[in-house]
This record gives sequence, structure tokens and C-alpha cells, in this order.
Amino acid sequence: MLAATITILAVIIIFIYIFPEFHRSPPGPLNLPLLGSLTKIDQKVPTLTFIKLKQKYGPIYNVKLGLTNIVVISDATLLKDILLRHDCLPRPPCHIFNKIFHNKGISYTTHDPWKNQHKFIANFIKTSKVLLENQIQKSAAEFVQNVQTQGLRVPLHTVEVITRYVVDIMGTVCLGIFNYDDALIKTLSHSFNQLLSGASTLITTTSIQWNLLYRAQHQEVQNQVRQELHDVLHGKTLHIDDLSKLSYTQATVAEVDTIRTLLPLGFPRYTSQNMVFLNYTIPASTMIVPLLWGIHMDPGVWKMPEEFRPGRFLNDAGHFFQPESFLAYQAGERMCVGKDLANIMVVFFVATVVQNFKIEGLESGSVDLSYEWSFLTLPKPQELVFVQL
Repeated sequence: MLAATITILAVIIIFIYIFPEFHRSPPGPLNLPLLGSLTKIDQKVPTLTFIKLKQKYGPIYNVKLGLTNIVVISDATLLKDILLRHDCLPRPPCHIFNKIFHNKGISYTTHDPWKNQHKFIANFIKTSKVLLENQIQKSAAEFVQNVQTQGLRVPLHTVEVITRYVVDIMGTVCLGIFNYDDALIKTLSHSFNQLLSGASTLITTTSIQWNLLYRAQHQEVQNQVRQELHDVLHGKTLHIDDLSKLSYTQATVAEVDTIRTLLPLGFPRYTSQNMVFLNYTIPASTMIVPLLWGIHMDPGVWKMPEEFRPGRFLNDAGHFFQPESFLAYQAGERMCVGKDLANIMVVFFVATVVQNFKIEGLESGSVDLSYEWSFLTLPKPQELVFVQL
């Protein structure tokens, strides 16, 4: 009798595990005991699998990777709704990152210290505009000098001069240190800092690479940015207060963030308790994965998303705006705290380069805009030519 009861319970548990719809979970592929959907996931490019599952199961679906329960969301409205919930604020536990950050980093900690750190960084960026502006201007000018020194041809895959630019500014935010040649700053460029990690440097550097590539490929866009800079600045030095006047330049940066979403799977969240969402039951300790690539490349939301169209970020009056479905920095309390700083850095960099150089591809003026996925959307190694104006 006991054996029969145990057998029946085991069958029920396995049945629920394999067919999660019976306990009102979001739809999804068949989950095998212990393995879940691991056998169906592309181990090298999981993003590709998640996109295919979106096409089959819709904007919210459930998968299991081993014993880890995952809900993937690829609709902007749904994603905002769930990221704004307090029972979905934590990050998934990650022993590697917790060891590096001592469970104190903004991006990865699951506990309360991130709140104070988030406020500190946000307040620093707001109150230290002059300090940041001076460093950004200095670093951008040094980039121009470095390109000129190297004979106007910079290998994009080494990006040493771009990394210097980003690290100098990150050093200003983190430690108030300005010299890349300082041993501590060099160390920070290759490892994580507790407040702003090396990931921030890599993400911003990659964003700048994509911005250079798209300007090299679309000369008409590059020319229009250059004309806007001329009309707004009249040959003067760019200041942070000028950014609001550079609507088209801002639009080109936002379009790059969309067509080549840097974090295709975003930064995941973690449910702190059982929750009901859209009449689905999502258990505690479920990983919430924002499929940002699926949101930004949805033809039902963005007209011709594969085409480079900065105009989609300009309203009828020609002013820069961000559509509701633009989620490059996610949403909610834990949205990217460095979004304003990153945007300022990229726009300053692009503006400075376009003011001083014509950017071209090395081979017959064309560039390779194909990409590779790791945790980032990375450009292929190639060279660009910077022609002095």
C-alpha cells in the first residue's frame, strides 16, 4: 500500500513537472525530469534558442534548465509590469559574482546594499556634472590625438584607445582617479569594481564600437550628425548641456542600442516569493529573463527593425524621444544606474570623432555589421579608417 502511494505521488510530481500548464505556469516546451529543457537549448548561443521559443510560445513562456525554473519575457509592457514588482527585485544568486563583489555589487547582489549604492552612484552623476564633463572632454581629446598618432587607421578589434577613454571616465566615477597609466586604474580595467564593474566598461566600449561601425556604413547618417553638430555648436566645445539640442545625434545612438541590443538577454531578476502574473503562477526562486533582443527586433512593434532608421526616435517636431518599447536599460528600481553616464560618454565620443574625422570602412568603404553573441552582442573584428577633416 505504501509503495503504491509513493508511486502515485511520484507520478503526480513528474506529471506536474513535465506539464507545468496544469499548475497555471506560462506555456513552454516539454520539461524532462532533472534535465528540464537543457537538451533543446543551444549551449553556445542560448539567445538563439530563446528567440525561437518566443516565436512558438509567445511573449511569455516557461523553461527549465536543469532544476532552475525560468520565465522568459519578450513584450515591453509585460516586462515593465513584472520588473516594477517588489517581489521581482532580486538578482538570481550567482556564486562567482558574489565572491567577486562580496555580495555588494550593484548589478549582481541579491540583498539590500545595492539600494544605497544605486542612490550613491545616481547622486554622484547628477551632482558632479562639471567633474564628469571635464574628464569626458579630456579623454575624448586624447582619443583624437591617439588616432592621429597611429596614422588615422585604428584596428577595431584591439580597441585600446576606446578602452582608455571609457576606463578614464569610469575611474572618475569610482575613485576620482584620472590617469589610465596608474597601476590601480589598469587593474580596474581588467577586473570588477564593487560599484561599477568591468562589465560596464566592456558594455560601453562595445556600444562605441557599434556606433563607429554604423556611421562608417551609413555615410549619410554620419554627414547629418556632423551637420547638426555644426549647427548647434558653431565650432565650440561640446558640453553636457548641449546634448538635449542634439536630437538627431541622440537618435542615432538609441537606434544602435536597438538594432544591436548589447545585452540580448538583459540582466535577469529573481522572484523572492510565489507570485501571480497574468493569471499564471510563478513560484519563488524563478529566474525572470528579459529577452531584450526579442523586444527590439519585433516587427509588430518596430517597423522594419533590421533597417537602420534613427528617425524612429524623433517625434513629429524632430525632437528626440524614446518609444515605450525601447528598453536598452530595462526598467524599474534596478534599471541600469549608469544609463545617463553611458549615454553621455557615447554621445560625446561619437560627436568628437565625427567632428574631427570621416569614418570609413577599410575594404571599399564597407563594414561588416554581422554580430556574435556571448553575453553581449559583439561586432566582428575589423579595421576602420579615420580621415582627418
